Amino acid sequence: MTLNTPLILATERLWLRGFQPDDLPGLSALLADPQVMRHSVRGVMTTAASGQFLHHCREALLRDGFAPLAMIEQTGERLVGFCGLSLETFENMPEVMLGYRLQPAFWNQGLATEAVRAVLAHAFDTLELGSVVAVVEPDNRASVQVLHKVGFSDALTGMYYGIGVRIYRMNREKWLNASS
Repeated sequence: MTLNTPLILATERLWLRGFQPDDLPGLSALLADPQVMRHSVRGVMTTAASGQFLHHCREALLRDGFAPLAMIEQTGERLVGFCGLSLETFENMPEVMLGYRLQPAFWNQGLATEAVRAVLAHAFDTLELGSVVAVVEPDNRASVQVLHKVGFSDALTGMYYGIGVRIYRMNREKWLNASS
């Protein structure tokens, strides 16, 4: 393993770790892909904006103890995407939000589900967070499917950055009951 940062989480096929400066080219390619970003409130991002996101992730991990994490393929050590938590203000309330993106070459392989399970286990078992929300556009069927696979169920409808969304919430008690 040639990771330059302590391992944060490991799954069967992935390492999830804090972003490093040398992740910027792969992250920039991911965030500049219109197919990947079609459901993002930020839309396609420039290299400069990707650099700011990477910097924000690094700061958040140090400050909050969680952040979007680089998803690294164990068998080739390629950047697959990211998955993690961020502190966001949603409907005037601070919330811990789940987010993830994958390069299209890695879609439909169960990697998002694998990463999300690891992130939620860390959130509830290690960090002992009270709840995590996920905000998804209704027509983003792949993300909705991932959320259902990991145990999110009921969703409310609402607006996020002027876009109609489904708002899912998982609380620690529900996670612990489903995990036991």
